[in-house]
Amino acid sequence: MNYRHAYHAGNIGDVLKHAVLAHVLTALAQKDAPFFALDMHAGAGDYDLSGTEAAATGEWQRGVGRLEAAEAEEPMALKAFLAPWRSLTLGAKTVRPQRFPGSPALIRAGMRLNDRAAFFDKQSAVLAELRFMMRGDRRILVEEADGWIAGLKLLPPRERRGLILMDPPYEETRDYVTMVETFAAAQRRFATGTFMLWYPVKGESDIRGMTRALIGLGIQKTLRLEVHTRTPNHPNRFDGAGLIVINPPWTLFERATAGLPALAELTSTGPGARALVEWLVPERS
Repeated sequence: MNYRHAYHAGNIGDVLKHAVLAHVLTALAQKDAPFFALDMHAGAGDYDLSGTEAAATGEWQRGVGRLEAAEAEEPMALKAFLAPWRSLTLGAKTVRPQRFPGSPALIRAGMRLNDRAAFFDKQSAVLAELRFMMRGDRRILVEEADGWIAGLKLLPPRERRGLILMDPPYEETRDYVTMVETFAAAQRRFATGTFMLWYPVKGESDIRGMTRALIGLGIQKTLRLEVHTRTPNHPNRFDGAGLIVINPPWTLFERATAGLPALAELTSTGPGARALVEWLVPERS
C-alpha cells in the first residue's frame, strides 16, 4: 500500500467525513447506554499540517484552512452543521500546534467511560503513531490488520449500539465493490448500527455502480451526502467527497441540506461546485 493520508489530511473529504462523524457520535452520546465505534481504516491519530507531506499537496488549505479563515463570516446553516465537529475537535487536539485530528482522535473525544472503540489499519508506521496516541486507554483496541476482515469479526458488538466507519484509500477500483460487500455482511450482523461509507468524487462510473448496488440492497434510511468542489470530469483528480450514511441521526438530513451548499461554495476550486443530499432508500412509513 502506497497511500499516505498525511498528504490529504484536512481536505474537503476529511471535513465532510469528520463533520458527519461528529453528528453521529453526539447523537450516540445522548443516550445513557454505551456504544461501540469501529474504524476499519483508521490511519494515524493526527496529522502535521506544517509537515512536508501536507505542504506537497496543499489540500488542507482548500479544506479546513478555508473554514478557519472564514469562520467568523460563515452562514448560520454552515455553523450549525459544523458545530458538533468543532466541539469534538477541541477535545481531540493535542498540545502540538498545526496538528489535525484524525477520525480515531475524534472518536475518542466523543467516547464516554463505558464506551468502546476498535481501530484497524494495515500500515505499520501509522499504527505505531496511533498506538502511541491511544496508549493506556483500555476502552480502545488498536491492531494492524485488514479492517474489512478484522472489523467484521467484532460484529455484532455487545453494546448493540454504535457506528462503523469505512473509508479505504481507493488505491484499487475494487474498493468500491468491497465496500458494498463488506457493508452488506456487516449490516446483516449489526442492523441497528449507524454506518458511514466514505468515497472520493473522481470519475462518476465507480460511484454510480456503488450507489446502484446499495439501492439494490433495499436497506431503509440510506442517505447520500456529497460535496463537489468543481465539476468532476477526470478519474484521477480529486474533486470532492461523498458519504453514504445508513441509520443517520434524525437531524442530519435537515442540517446537511441547509449547510452543505455553503460548504461547497466555500471550498470551491472551479465551476460546478455543488452539494448533494438525497435519500437513496428512505424510511418506509
